[in-house]
This record gives sequence, structure tokens and C-alpha cells, in this order.
Amino acid sequence: DFAVLLNSGMTYKQALLANFGSACLCYLGLIIGLILGFKTAAVQYIYGIAGGMFLYISLVDMLPESIQMIQDLAGKSKKKGFKILLVQNLFILFGMGAMLLLSFYEPKIKKAKW
Repeated sequence: DFAVLLNSGMTYKQALLANFGSACLCYLGLIIGLILGFKTAAVQYIYGIAGGMFLYISLVDMLPESIQMIQDLAGKSKKKGFKILLVQNLFILFGMGAMLLLSFYEPKIKKAKW
């Protein structure tokens, strides 16, 4: 997080303060999550919100940076840019496949004795 803040144009002091503030808010989120986690009806909404936040971060922040990296490398070497594009897409497909497998085997996972 700190490197991303510095890369976005913040000074060292601003990035440190922002990172500290977000770390402190994590504890507040932990407490709220633990309180709501005991209510079984709220768990599905917590998972939905958390999943949505991960999707938002990846699609709005990380994906444009990945595209920019590909464009920068493609300007230098088309072959290197294509390799990066291929690796990025393979890992996106790998993540989607992992989620698909988890959704197929969810009933068996829930029944498993740990």
C-alpha cells in the first residue's frame, strides 16, 4: 500500500499518515466483522461486500496499471509485451477457474470434517 501511495504522488509523510490511518481502520472493520459474523444472516452480506471490494480494486486500480505496463513494454518490444499480456490473462483465467472449482465443490467442502 505504501509504495502505491508514493507512486500516486503523495509525499513520504502523507503516504505514511494515510497508511497508518488505513491500518487503524482495519481494526474497526475487524470488530464490526466479528460482531456481525455471529449473526448468520449477515455473513452472506459480508462476503458479498468483501468480494465486491476485491473486484472493484482489481478492475479499477490494478487492471489499468497492467494495461499501461503492457503498452509500455510493447513500445520497446512487441514480443515482451505479448508475453506479459499472456501471463496476465493466464493468471486471470486461473483465478476464475479456481473460483469455479470452489463453487462446484462447495457442498462437499461444507460437509468435510476438519
